[in-house]
Amino acid sequence: MMARNVNSETYTVTNTNGRGSPLLLRYFRGIDRPVIRQVRSFRDENVRYRFLKWIALSISTVSVVAGGLGVGTTLWALSKTTYLQIVRSSSAGVYLLMVSVALLLLTGVVGFTGVLRHNKSIMGSFIVLLFASLVFFLVGGIWTYITATQTDQLSLQRVAQIVRYDYGKDSSKTALLDIVQQSFRCCGSTNFLSWTTSSYSLNQTETNFRSDSGVRLTFTVPKSCCIEPASQDCQDHRHMKSDTTANKYIYTKLSSQNLTFLLGVTKIVSEMASIFCCFRGCASFLDLGFATPAVPIKKQPTIALDQQQIGQEVVLVKDGSRICGTGGALGNTAIMQDKAYFEVRLQQSGIWGIGLGSEKADLNTVPMGNDTDSWVMCSDGYLRHNKEETHHITQLPQEGDTIGVSYNHIELNFYLNGQKLDCPFTNVRGQVYPAVYVDDGAVLDVVFDNFVHDPPPGFDKIMLEQSLLET
Repeated sequence: MMARNVNSETYTVTNTNGRGSPLLLRYFRGIDRPVIRQVRSFRDENVRYRFLKWIALSISTVSVVAGGLGVGTTLWALSKTTYLQIVRSSSAGVYLLMVSVALLLLTGVVGFTGVLRHNKSIMGSFIVLLFASLVFFLVGGIWTYITATQTDQLSLQRVAQIVRYDYGKDSSKTALLDIVQQSFRCCGSTNFLSWTTSSYSLNQTETNFRSDSGVRLTFTVPKSCCIEPASQDCQDHRHMKSDTTANKYIYTKLSSQNLTFLLGVTKIVSEMASIFCCFRGCASFLDLGFATPAVPIKKQPTIALDQQQIGQEVVLVKDGSRICGTGGALGNTAIMQDKAYFEVRLQQSGIWGIGLGSEKADLNTVPMGNDTDSWVMCSDGYLRHNKEETHHITQLPQEGDTIGVSYNHIELNFYLNGQKLDCPFTNVRGQVYPAVYVDDGAVLDVVFDNFVHDPPPGFDKIMLEQSLLET
């Protein structure tokens, strides 16, 4: 019979063969298995809790950073005059953005507090605020999409209105539509066939054949629909039949849908650029290290048409080098040097004039040259000053031609494609500026540097005043 020794301190039973059998282990194995299950369950719940805790902490961190940047950007933007004008013109969208970023920041702060304090009620508030933030951003996205869609539809309706009724009658709208069609390489509001119902086409088309249903079979598109507006091919092929499907000289395939797509891409790019610029400004303010250190660079001023010295219905584009609409404009610097020269390219015909004018010149009345403060060569070939016609040229400039202007404080001369016209003004007095005017759809490009033709001997481009160089 095997002998057993009992040790009261360890509660183990030792057999005579030297092998031990732990009583406590046998006890737990046989009696308290539910306790072990509870321990394992507690351990699993602890793992899940830590996982959810880190998720909440991560969401809170992203919310605080994004909300903080959004609030900082908003405060910075509101300090700028340009953005204040945006707030006044589009208050709903801007205030919706403000509420969204503030709510996002609050959500992050509440989430941090709940995680650190292990408070279930605060974590419940965090979940509610997070849901509210997502709803706000969803509503804002839908609102932005609807607003952008309505804006595009309104823009297309306005283009259709101009094409059908206003083109050729309202000079400002005519010039703007010409710029749009040339810039986006399109023709009409839907496509080039939209000109079949245009009052402009009705007036321009010499022969108005119609089908039995009353649809016109022959129509005319403006020169801005041409790939090369100043070419003879444009003039010969812009009169078309309604069954025309292709014309290699006219923009016929790019319709308003393509224009809308281009405008949409432009919006997205501009918005992303604005957000990036705002972020850089905010980062610089908070000294986060993302912004490039500001290095003061003195921008060299350039000569162009002056935005402050234009008629009320004048439109300047291309950084002040192109004029359209109705009225006149002066250059941004006076001619102070002994011999100065500049050029003007006739992009689109109409009523126009080129010459010099003082600060007192009437820029709202067309044609210029009817007062004592302007000296101009007009599109009808007459040179006018103070309601007097001093000369008349027989070789009138055409679209694509370049008119040169030279002034030496004694004579004001004009050149057509590099050839002197021998019809000078000799009564120019006082401080004068380059002056141009347009009407009836005319478009002029003013060139103050990199001339097409060489200036006359001794003449050079207009020099900037010292006051402009010091600013």
